[in-house]
Amino acid sequence: MARLRVRSRALLADVLRPHRARPDVEYWVYRRREGWTFFLLRLTRPTAEDKALRPGTLRPELCHILNRLSAPTAEDIYLDPFCGSGALPIERAQRPYRLLFAEDRDPERVAEARRRAEGLRGRMRRIFIREGDALTLPERFEPGFVTRIVTDPPWGFYERLEMPHEPFYARMLAAFDRVLAPGGRIVLLTAQKGALEAALVASRLPLAVDCRYDILVSGQKAAVFCLDHTPLSAQTTEE
Repeated sequence: MARLRVRSRALLADVLRPHRARPDVEYWVYRRREGWTFFLLRLTRPTAEDKALRPGTLRPELCHILNRLSAPTAEDIYLDPFCGSGALPIERAQRPYRLLFAEDRDPERVAEARRRAEGLRGRMRRIFIREGDALTLPERFEPGFVTRIVTDPPWGFYERLEMPHEPFYARMLAAFDRVLAPGGRIVLLTAQKGALEAALVASRLPLAVDCRYDILVSGQKAAVFCLDHTPLSAQTTEE
């Protein structure tokens, strides 16, 4: 038995060797304040691109999840009005869609998004990346034109807002409501959870919270909100 143990240890030492820079297998022990402890196996690997991500840029895996939560279809008219460098729309472009719009107020971020989108080749004819203010969407889109809005609005950490978060989110939701088609869907990531919920209640718009997922993003407590645009006729029937 002793020889077997020694041999097993030797085999493990030969097979499992620490490699901090790029390990083949990575285990995490994660303990929360609530008392829960998790033993985790990491599925993703850090890449050179991850280190180059600028503050506020979402990881590709998170972009994929957010877009999947929008229940994508080949007939989507997709919009990200806070596109930044284009992480969300470029990930969405990997699957069929009808039209794809990406906007941001920062001309440098728009130029960066356009450069990143050049690799999409043939799909570029149906992708429109341009400067635009998310609070004035109704000036550029017909009412009910968009079927999916997936976005990561400002949290107030990396850029300053011109107004407090609650009125900002209230105006943002009103703009979304005007351009979103009945039955459309919004997937929104924010760390300003209280401000968004207060804006939803105060606005009384036909936007129903279908689901909410509390997550950590770069160490910050955030949440993903999935909102469905409920037609007024359906609301009247339910009442």
